[in-house]
Amino acid sequence: MAHIKLKKIKVSKPDKDMPMSHHDSYPPSFVITAEQVPEIKNWELGGKYKMIIEVEMRGLNKDEDATIGNFYITAYKYIPEKAVEDMSDEEFSEYQNEVLGEKT
Repeated sequence: MAHIKLKKIKVSKPDKDMPMSHHDSYPPSFVITAEQVPEIKNWELGGKYKMIIEVEMRGLNKDEDATIGNFYITAYKYIPEKAVEDMSDEEFSEYQNEVLGEKT
């Protein structure tokens, strides 16, 4: 599997003198259900997983201090950590079904 180099999101250390709404102190986050992304059923709390997402920009707020965008996630692709050759037969079968299911 090709390795995708990810661009890290900068997160500053929270400043005790800044209000809690200071956006750069926290990484962006989103909420999904297992109905929307079934793969999360097998994920572990605290685990890191790779996905490619397609987003639709729904809003843009600019002022002299910050630019903030609001987005809908419209599509995704889960990228398994294991290369195909390292998958068990069961893992490969599940992966193959996902890939072939997307092409129909």
